[in-house]
Amino acid sequence: MKSILKYMFFMWIVSLTSCIHKDEEYAPLINYLESPELISTIEDGDFILFEEDAADTLFELSWNQADFGYDAAISYVVELDELGNDFSNSLEILNANTFSMTLTVQSLNEFLTIMGMEPYVKKDMELRVSGVVGDAAQRQSSNVISFKVVPYKLKLAPIYMLGSGTVVGWDNVNPVEVPHLYDKVYGTVSTFIPNEWYKFIRDPGTWAPMWGSDGTGNNASGILQYRATDADSDPASIPTPDTEGDYRVLVDIQNMTYAVYPIPGTVYLSLGNSSSDLFSFSQTDVGIYHLEIDFDGSSAGWNIYAGTSIEEVPLWGTDENGSYNWGQLVYSENAEGTQPLSIASPQQAGTYLVTINFIENTYTVILK
Repeated sequence: MKSILKYMFFMWIVSLTSCIHKDEEYAPLINYLESPELISTIEDGDFILFEEDAADTLFELSWNQADFGYDAAISYVVELDELGNDFSNSLEILNANTFSMTLTVQSLNEFLTIMGMEPYVKKDMELRVSGVVGDAAQRQSSNVISFKVVPYKLKLAPIYMLGSGTVVGWDNVNPVEVPHLYDKVYGTVSTFIPNEWYKFIRDPGTWAPMWGSDGTGNNASGILQYRATDADSDPASIPTPDTEGDYRVLVDIQNMTYAVYPIPGTVYLSLGNSSSDLFSFSQTDVGIYHLEIDFDGSSAGWNIYAGTSIEEVPLWGTDENGSYNWGQLVYSENAEGTQPLSIASPQQAGTYLVTINFIENTYTVILK
């Protein structure tokens, strides 16, 4: 009898021990054998973002598989942060089980906007990718890729221009886009056919809402008249200038006014507002001009002129918010009367790319 009891007690102990070991879970051994290596198609690492290029691929990222020493389901997190933060305030722009990522102009600009980056100001940024398997293991982070970028400001939807004086005619399906600039003011630079007509519409493919003239204006300025629906009377068309060429058009739908002035085919940067120190821009598109120039770090400011004489021609400067690397252009018909502020020169000597955008009415200055 004692033998039977001993045997039963022994079997109970074995059974209990077996159950304990069966339910016990062991954490895998983590060796952190290999971090992912980040590879990028970034070449010069210096980008100016433009809204018209939103759909373009800016650069691509790819990486290899991380190795945690055991068979794990690994997610990859791509982090974006300002240089110098050591990713302490980073934005996760991807979290997925994948080995590549494409960044478009629009996607990067949206990420920078979310991060509160000021538009039209160059920022030093950095990227890295980390392999993640959960809370039990620390992230395996890659090498860091850095770049410089100038984001643009997200704006309201554009309005559109059409008419016999424009390059599209009265085609309301494919009208000329007129971007929003600020405070319900829209503007663009467009080629006008002389002594013809044009109007503005809100949406392609429709004839209302529409803005035309109240009939009292001319080809340089006037009062707008609004047409809300097709049932409302059709406003008069706005006359185009007498001479064919590129013109800046401003449409203020809050104050109901329009203004037009010519944009020259050649513009010059005048350093120190001197006729003897002029640099010619290259026109790369309607209303877009570029110039590579060496600044020596001096305090001499500069302006944009429509010709080689700074005494009699239109000029552009900036306002009190303008800086050496970005600002709004301010127009003056001639060198008489109140003048716009000169644009400050960079204090760091070097070669810079100066971009004049008469469509957005801005300038940017980027160190090459």
